[in-house]
Amino acid sequence: MKTILLFLFFSLLSISTYSQDIQISGEKYEEAYTQIEGGEVLTDTVNFWIGLEELLTFSSPKSFFAGSAVFEQIFVGEFASVLYTPNEEVSLIAVGLTFGSEEEDVWDIMAHPPGDSLSEIGRVTVLETDTSFTVEFQKTTYELINFETGVSSVLDAQFSYQVHFDFKNDKIKYHFGESIISPEAQQKLEELSIISACLIDIEDAEGDYLTQWIFADRDPAFPDFITGFGEFEEVPPFHLKSVPEAGTVYDFSFDVITSAEERVSLVETKIFPNPGGEHLMIRRDQSSFDYEVRDAAGRLMTLGEGVREQRIETQDWPSGLYVVTIMEGDHTEQKNMDKSPLVN
Repeated sequence: MKTILLFLFFSLLSISTYSQDIQISGEKYEEAYTQIEGGEVLTDTVNFWIGLEELLTFSSPKSFFAGSAVFEQIFVGEFASVLYTPNEEVSLIAVGLTFGSEEEDVWDIMAHPPGDSLSEIGRVTVLETDTSFTVEFQKTTYELINFETGVSSVLDAQFSYQVHFDFKNDKIKYHFGESIISPEAQQKLEELSIISACLIDIEDAEGDYLTQWIFADRDPAFPDFITGFGEFEEVPPFHLKSVPEAGTVYDFSFDVITSAEERVSLVETKIFPNPGGEHLMIRRDQSSFDYEVRDAAGRLMTLGEGVREQRIETQDWPSGLYVVTIMEGDHTEQKNMDKSPLVN
């Protein structure tokens, strides 16, 4: 996934937000998929086509991050849609659906697999309104390149989905349509990371850059939305196990906050499994934290410090109710965990 990472982390958002911060969150729900009506078709509708690199100018400027950034252009490419400001110092990257590994990356997008007898040619369409911009990939597929051997291959599959920029509410929505995947392509996808993510990079007052991201992770029907800061050395550790089913919506919100206290209070804390068994996981995205666990009588079972995620061994603890306290600065949060003898 080297090409993807180079693009994502060297073409990211640069935005002066002064004392502001951006809180990213994700939500998954179901909604019937319908093709967009009207709009501009960017690809050939009669002949087979391969490759997509379009830099489009909005009919009117669009603002994001509560008006902190104003965009005039969008780049639509094979695996990402990127918003640009006039001076190109600000960009926001939306990766609706792409694939890759340490050896292979998406090289091009195309109408459909070569030799496919389907009469309908895949297409890419865009639709602009005063408050939104939608990119729809309809029955398209991907060519992959193996960097070790230089050999390319095509996924024998068709993918349909929309990337919807909601400028009024500071949201990006991925809406997935029907995917047609051959057994060979399904086997290939099991070897690849399936990525659905948004990425930004924020310039602070000292001119340093902080990469911020959100990824849909694990089961596409019940995903964890993992947020954080920083770059990855190789393949991002967060990816989906399979392509989302038709009707799946991933809705990402970008909320501008103005104080450290507000940022801390908005960071989501998860404990799992619950009921617990042999271990307990504490996940607090984007931050380090202190924690302690006490039983129902108030006896201290363990304490320590975690960074984003902490595993606690509980196999020797008796069954019952435990109180998990998470502390970050002046912020304190408590959650209950029930250890059950029936959970391993």
